[in-house]
This record gives sequence, C-alpha cells and structure tokens, in this order.
Amino acid sequence: MRPVNFNGKIIPSDSNIISVHNRSFRYGDGLFESMRCNKNGVSFLNLHAKRLLSGLAALKITVPESFTAKYISNQVSRLYRERRLSGDARVRLMAFRNEGGLYTPSTAGFSFLIEIEATDKPGYSLNETGLQIGIYDEMKKPVNILSNFKTANALLFVMAGIYKSEKSLDECMILNERGEIIEAISCNVFTVKNGKLLTPALESGCVAGVMRQVIIELAKKMNVKVKEGIIEVVDLETADEIFITNASAGIKWVGQLGGNSYINKMGLALSKELNKSVA
Repeated sequence: MRPVNFNGKIIPSDSNIISVHNRSFRYGDGLFESMRCNKNGVSFLNLHAKRLLSGLAALKITVPESFTAKYISNQVSRLYRERRLSGDARVRLMAFRNEGGLYTPSTAGFSFLIEIEATDKPGYSLNETGLQIGIYDEMKKPVNILSNFKTANALLFVMAGIYKSEKSLDECMILNERGEIIEAISCNVFTVKNGKLLTPALESGCVAGVMRQVIIELAKKMNVKVKEGIIEVVDLETADEIFITNASAGIKWVGQLGGNSYINKMGLALSKELNKSVA
C-alpha cells in the first residue's frame, strides 16, 4: 500500500484517519494545493506556500508558526523519499479544519494530508494535439473571498467534468456569475490576440493559480504584453490562440472550440521557457 503523510506521520494510504465527523467530508471545510516536485524539492515552493496560507487564513483556520514553506517542503520530501521516487512527481496537499461543531465549528485547528505520485515524463511536456474544449454554462461560479482558492467544495467542477465526458471534450471553460470566462475545470486560461496575452483578473473569481503567476512573469520577461482583465465568450471565439495552465501539467494548448481552430505559437515558446526555468 502506498504511503501518505498525515500530520507529519508517514502511514499507509488505507489507514483509518477520516471519521464520519470529518469537516471536509461533511461541509467541504478545507482546501487543497496541487504541486510538482522532484529530488530537489517542490517547484515554486514559496508561491504555493503563500497561496495555501492565504487560503487557510480566509477560512479563519489557525496556523501554527511552525507551518512554514520550509516545513511543507520537508514533509513533501519525506514522503518522496519514502516512496523511493527519483524523478518528477505530482503532489496534493489537503488541509481541513479539525472535527467539532455543526455548521459553526468549535475549533480553528486543522490537519493535513499529503499524497504523491510519479509523473510519466520529466519536466513539463506540451500536448502534441490541441485540446478540444467547450463552455460549461449549466452552473456558474460565484465571486467571493474564497473564489481564488482551491476549496474542498468542488461540485461545480465535478459537474463540469461530467459535462465534459458527456460531450466527449478534453476540457471545459467555467463562467462566473456575470457570464465571463474565468478558468477551466482544473486550469487557468490564457488567450492570445495579435501577440498580446490576456488572462482573467483575480477579481473575476478565477483560482489564483501558481502556474498562472509563473506564466505571467515569464511572458513579461519575453517582452510580451500581458493584461489581466475580462474574457468574454466572444474573446475565446476570436482569439488567435488559447492555452490553459496548472502547476501539475504546465501548459496545454487548445486546438478547437466549436468550429474555431487555434494555433500554438506563444504557448510553445512559453512552454520552452518554463522548462528552462525548472531545469
């Protein structure tokens, strides 16, 4: 049985650690962080730690001073070594409020669970064939103080995933309550028009993705004009290029949306720069 890290202890993944009173199970009272690591540690560690700690603060969960970026890195590395891995790996860190109370919690403490799996290839590999995407509009994401975080309440994305499967798509775009494009099911979204890069602003309700921030900074270093703003459905339809990003997969380019086809130029260039940055 593959081991996991639960509150700093390496245990088998089938251990009985979640009770019927678990607040993440009952109320979605928690969040998670998806990361990538190798033998040298977690990529973009400080960005991940900052988002995780900001999310816990938004949930009004008390974090001990010892729960730092270095501590997170050490706990991931312990599990990495326990799994006897040697290459790149994907990491999921789940943090949830400890048991107690009904809707109103009786504690502000939390527990964490770290899982890790090896990737198929080293580095970030760009898809050879462009993704076929659609737009999921049966549910819309509300914009609030938790919108920028990956919370344990993910039913919107579950339903979008079901829609994606029903329509035989590779990915779906998510809309906010104003009908604006804000992200994909598990990724941030970028469009390119006339050489300019556009991504939804955080104020639109998109997840504050670590890879999103990395790509913005890489693009600026390449002297690409970057704008964080509003993306409407028509902006997707008229874009020269669309690609999506997350910390686990890097960049994935979109080939088709309905009857519209897209090139893969800036996504390819950024993917090369991304791999250089983590080499």
